[in-house]
Amino acid sequence: MTHARGNRGWAATMLAAILMMLAASIAAPAQGFKTLVDFTGTSGGYSYSSLAQGVDGSLYGTTDIGGLGGTVFKMTPAGNLATVYEFCAKPGCTDGLAPKAGVNQIVDGNFYGTTYYGGAYGYGTVFKLTPDGGLARCTASISPPTAPGRWRVSYRAGTAICTG
Repeated sequence: MTHARGNRGWAATMLAAILMMLAASIAAPAQGFKTLVDFTGTSGGYSYSSLAQGVDGSLYGTTDIGGLGGTVFKMTPAGNLATVYEFCAKPGCTDGLAPKAGVNQIVDGNFYGTTYYGGAYGYGTVFKLTPDGGLARCTASISPPTAPGRWRVSYRAGTAICTG
């Protein structure tokens, strides 16, 4: 008799395991994926970085193209897109070109980022952007390396961190 009870215990364990596997194999409802924005080229394109959430709840990012030399954009969680700033690609523009990295909003409420090209030396810029799209005049230009791996950042105004 004890042998029969042992077999029943084993059978119950196997049945429970099979039922758990069957329950796990039932397809869960699909998670929804929804495209919020399709960039058109004029509104921007080639966004290489992740989005940053601003204190206003909107999502901020950059595009490599759009406008003349790339954009900083703002998007609501519902997908409403607005251009915050368009970089200049014309000769003599010192604000930069092609912001391949994203922007970060820090404690002072402003957004900071970098561009890949442009600026006074052509090697890109570090920029400060106000939430309403004003580019601070303390944009830094990245100059050619003085030695392998040593880049200099020179500021047109301000100190090591843009303050004005």
